[in-house]
Amino acid sequence: MKSLFVFALLVAPALGQYQQNFGFKLDNGAEVAYQVWGELPGANSNQVTQAGNVVHRNLLAADGKPWLGFEVHIEREGSDFQISFQPAGGFPYFPKSPAGRRVHDGDRVLMDVLEQPGTGKKVFDTFQVHLPGTPSELLPLPRQSAPGVIPASAILHLGHPVLSPMGMGSLFKNSTSAAGVFSGTSVQFDAPTVGHFTFSSEPAPGYRLEALAEGNEIRFLAGNSTYSVTSDAPIVNIPGAWLLWVHTDSLAAPPSPTVTEGPCPLEVTDAPASANPSPGFHLQVRNISATHSILAYTLAIRYIDPDTNKAGMGGSHGAIFMNQDGTPRPLAPGQKSTADNRSTNKSASGKPLVPKVTVDLVVFEDGSIWGPAQTEGAKRQLVTIQTFKSGKQE
Repeated sequence: MKSLFVFALLVAPALGQYQQNFGFKLDNGAEVAYQVWGELPGANSNQVTQAGNVVHRNLLAADGKPWLGFEVHIEREGSDFQISFQPAGGFPYFPKSPAGRRVHDGDRVLMDVLEQPGTGKKVFDTFQVHLPGTPSELLPLPRQSAPGVIPASAILHLGHPVLSPMGMGSLFKNSTSAAGVFSGTSVQFDAPTVGHFTFSSEPAPGYRLEALAEGNEIRFLAGNSTYSVTSDAPIVNIPGAWLLWVHTDSLAAPPSPTVTEGPCPLEVTDAPASANPSPGFHLQVRNISATHSILAYTLAIRYIDPDTNKAGMGGSHGAIFMNQDGTPRPLAPGQKSTADNRSTNKSASGKPLVPKVTVDLVVFEDGSIWGPAQTEGAKRQLVTIQTFKSGKQE
């Protein structure tokens, strides 16, 4: 069972709603997947960088002045990690420093970083520390309200549930439904050929805190895919977004796709500046394959710190070519498409981080692929396509 540590930290003045993902490789060999979620304006005010075995987390006010800053020190002790927090130079710090914690390989840390007085709106961080080879997934984040850990023994409701894969799954019309109404501290859902899922308000061996209940929907991680389960009534009778414990059994292993050799079939260039007046960096992709239409792609994005010339693991950006009705609209040979990727973070000295973009995965219309598919985004996209293009769609 993965451990959970929650820190309630500080209040803050007003910020709009945003989500940001970051990935880092520490000098001690560990990797950190860091996520930021906020329901106040100010996506551009967040800075998350890394140096050595330290993650630097800074926030700036709307006028650019230092607002809050802290350092997350991660020291490796075998397959365990000692987490400690320290002030960041030049930034206000918490009135009371969070206590240090010892976590195990793959454990996730949740943090209520800021809360606006009077409204209760928050900035929420979560990060997972793991060794290479240990499964690591980005946690589904809420759409409307700040997340919280489900109160122990809370009753869950799952009425006539419908399971659907998120992302690529919407292309293939592959929802799975079940009759019946289930309630209790744990509820179960059986999806033939996909898996058996149990959601709980209480931790237990084999369960992971990787499901999020919000309204009538649960979004959760299973393997390298993200799924959605909808109910005929709210999952939790307490308003808000709640993290649940989830256990997965008997995930179907999809067949391996055909891998296409040769040069990269997707060209990535800067988009014309006239088409993107907003700040940041913007990309344009073009299908340069002579024979294959492209259904989807994933780009690996790493950010170079201009102060140290060191690259961090910045995450990925993926796109699916489809019509508004959910039917495929592959990118034909020679066609172009615009992908909007913005670098909003800065180095410790205030210089913009420099994006380094490579093509990690290309999925062709016939189901074959090109690329190493090393990012988590590519793995999720690939597994979903393989699973639901192998006869499991309606």
